[in-house]
Amino acid sequence: PCLVVAGEKDYGIRFYGVPAGFEFTTLLNTIQLVGRRESGLRPETRQRLAELKEPLDISVFVTLTCPYCPMMAHLAHRFAFESDKVTASVIDAGEFPVLANLHNVTSVPKTVVNRQHHFEGAMPEERFLSELLRGIQQPA
Repeated sequence: PCLVVAGEKDYGIRFYGVPAGFEFTTLLNTIQLVGRRESGLRPETRQRLAELKEPLDISVFVTLTCPYCPMMAHLAHRFAFESDKVTASVIDAGEFPVLANLHNVTSVPKTVVNRQHHFEGAMPEERFLSELLRGIQQPA
């Protein structure tokens, strides 16, 4: 299954799998995000996202029992809400094992940027942005 959280428009926010366990919080937070119409991102982050020239596709692999995954999942959704250039998919690795194997998901949260650059673990907004921008700069 795939859930799309949209409001006045499609913000590119997706959740693949059943949002249960710790990920139920992600779903609720994302609904609130769209309802409030405010990403809550720092002004510096908003500025960097406004300067994006290329599309940025974020995939965050999660499991329903991971207490750190909701932080990264919601952060990715906030970036997608803020910029039309960003899409953010949260993917339950247990529901999509072929996709998880394709991206060598051995621990979660694992974030994949533009299907090339990847990193693991939870991190603050500034470091997340830095990793995302590195993903854009990598050659295909």
